[in-house]
Amino acid sequence: MAGWCAVTFIFVAQNIVGAVGRRRPIDWEWHVYHEILYWAVWWALLPAIFRVARVHRLGTGRAKAWIAHVAAALAVAAAQPVGTLLLQGVLLDLLGFPVPGGLWRWMRSNTLLIVLLGLTALWKYWVIVGLWYGFDFYRKYLQSERRAAEQGVRAAQLETTLANARLDALQMQLHPHFLFNTLNAVAVLIRDHPRSARRMVVRLSELLRLTLERSGVQEVPLRRELEFIERYADILRIRFEDRFRLDTEIDPELLDVLVPSLVLQPLVENAFEHGVGARAAGGSVLVRAAREGDRVILEVIDDGPGMSVPDRGARDGTASAPRPYARTGIGLANTRARVEQLYGARHRFETYQPPGGGFAVRIDLPRRIQPVEGG
Repeated sequence: MAGWCAVTFIFVAQNIVGAVGRRRPIDWEWHVYHEILYWAVWWALLPAIFRVARVHRLGTGRAKAWIAHVAAALAVAAAQPVGTLLLQGVLLDLLGFPVPGGLWRWMRSNTLLIVLLGLTALWKYWVIVGLWYGFDFYRKYLQSERRAAEQGVRAAQLETTLANARLDALQMQLHPHFLFNTLNAVAVLIRDHPRSARRMVVRLSELLRLTLERSGVQEVPLRRELEFIERYADILRIRFEDRFRLDTEIDPELLDVLVPSLVLQPLVENAFEHGVGARAAGGSVLVRAAREGDRVILEVIDDGPGMSVPDRGARDGTASAPRPYARTGIGLANTRARVEQLYGARHRFETYQPPGGGFAVRIDLPRRIQPVEGG
């Protein structure tokens, strides 16, 4: 309706400007009356025109579509002027201004006008069809953009879900590995050291409780991670008494930064299994957390044999040079994979040998503070 009123106003204005240019008197009522009826007929024909445009789409390479549009254009060229004049005659008669000689004679007397209006209806038909195709193309473009955006959102959601599933899978691989080792140690201690076995079971239950509390959580404050490490260290102290020592160097300002859940435990376990536990005298493991600008540096360092170990000797009994020693294991590999999955290019995961010997793992993470609860 707004479009019909706008088009009617434009053509009324055009007629008035033409009358002024020809210095003719302006008959406002006639111009408005004529254009309203003229475009009312067009308005009534639009649904049929749109249906032809929708059913018989041009540009498909089919001659049938062009034939349908040519036939529709000719039908509109005949129906539009005839309908306009009939509507004018009927309304004039209803308003008390009967057409001289009757409606049929009045129609015949305006044959030339019907032909001229029919010719203008031909090109207007094609303009209307072109506008319809333009709006239809724009509508489909918006729909495709919306579908692409929705697919992008769905793809991002699926990618996030997949990433979380991978992280959970890696984390679940760590839990049984640690649990089996501890249960095996309990089984060894039950016969000869039942009191130590009971203490270890208590510590293990506390660790499992902490693990269940953070189930599905990928990042926790550093203080909670250190709490978990202390529980784990208690178990190792029970197993190996004075052969194991855990030292910490933690920047107090970093206690609330977010770190991957269970990121330190597998590294400490790896340091013990391959470093401290490899020697009869045992050793110590150092857990360090320091700040470098807007980065957090986590390090787990042991004083074990390091990244190379001496060979047992040549066949002639002489000692040979140390050979490279690469630490492997599910703990170290999965921790690297989890950190990579969580932070991508925003992290660094390195292993190196400290100047004094031993083996170290260094993780460089972005510094992020846990949001305040309720804030």
